[in-house]
Amino acid sequence: MPQPSRHVTARLSIRRGSKAQWEQENTILLEGELGWEIDGKRLKVGDGQTAWSDLQFYKVGDSEAAESFIHDNTIVPEYINSVSSALEYFGAKLKVFDDQGVNEFVAGLQGTAASFVLSVSSGSGGTAVAIATPGEELTTAVVSENSSISIKATPFSGYEFDYWQGDGIADINLAQTQVLITSDQYVRANFKIITP
Repeated sequence: MPQPSRHVTARLSIRRGSKAQWEQENTILLEGELGWEIDGKRLKVGDGQTAWSDLQFYKVGDSEAAESFIHDNTIVPEYINSVSSALEYFGAKLKVFDDQGVNEFVAGLQGTAASFVLSVSSGSGGTAVAIATPGEELTTAVVSENSSISIKATPFSGYEFDYWQGDGIADINLAQTQVLITSDQYVRANFKIITP
């Protein structure tokens, strides 16, 4: 019989200070460590070598430019290309861990095999859902291992679907496609403005 998983709840705090404090200390942030300038509402990411004054600020908000986020693909998947989408990714992962913890606990009590959680999100310009059964559209779905589920992206007026990000997607260029579930997974629909 599967055993219930242990579930840990944690809070994340980002290193922060005023512009004057950062300038005075001129700290070298660890590789991947975040530093928040409170009064300027700006973010820097350390590389373990460069002093605060020489690091570039990252745009936080609607920017989805690939050059605004650089990483080594070890913690954040390679398709995450901005700070805002990285934060969204980690928020979705926390939701998946929470949902999966409940699912595994129930499966352990019932003596059944646990399923996996699919989390679906979208960039600005539209919505995205998983279609569990006809008429049942969800942003988080519990799916049996090695089964597929439909996902659908719907653009807002003035936008068009661009592509999907994530693992196990049958065709990343189709607005409605399938995802093969082999683990807890996160997929994201991206949209672009229609240009004349």
